[in-house]
Amino acid sequence: RLNLLGSAYKRLALIEDEGPRRMEALVNMAQHYRLAYERRHDAYAFTNWLAGALLTAQRGESPAAADPLAMQRELDSLLRELAQRNEADPNFWDSASLADLQLIKLLSQPAAPARKRGEAASPAPGVAVLLAYRNAIARGASPREVSSVAEHIDFLLALWAPDDKANRRILEQIQENLS
Repeated sequence: RLNLLGSAYKRLALIEDEGPRRMEALVNMAQHYRLAYERRHDAYAFTNWLAGALLTAQRGESPAAADPLAMQRELDSLLRELAQRNEADPNFWDSASLADLQLIKLLSQPAAPARKRGEAASPAPGVAVLLAYRNAIARGASPREVSSVAEHIDFLLALWAPDDKANRRILEQIQENLS
């Protein structure tokens, strides 16, 4: 029920114009997914909670979240747990959740400093995330499953801060590869 409420607010945030009503929908989205996560520790509620928290933070609202170090530990713990479970019994949803966790980890990191002239380029940060999504889909995902992942990426891209060009580029690359 709490995940459904979070999802309803997520969709409301998508259709509201930028402003107080969108902010209210994002705050409610994050809150309901947080409550869902507190009841059942799963990656779906966690990644949606953090997505809502990041989007509200971009708009100047302090999200109702635990301290960043605790969130990072929780994220790493979920990554390990899902990787082990997926290795033992591979399936689309665990693979997609691994990709979602990697994406939210990437999006929650501060922007990397600009490269200095002549400095070697490091691999694009979104490549591992993109490969994780491709791996999930390669497991024989149905069109409905791929659509579910694509809708989440569309949501993030639609609401992500326009001035965060690096992360928007990553989201766009993922979106293109899911189409």
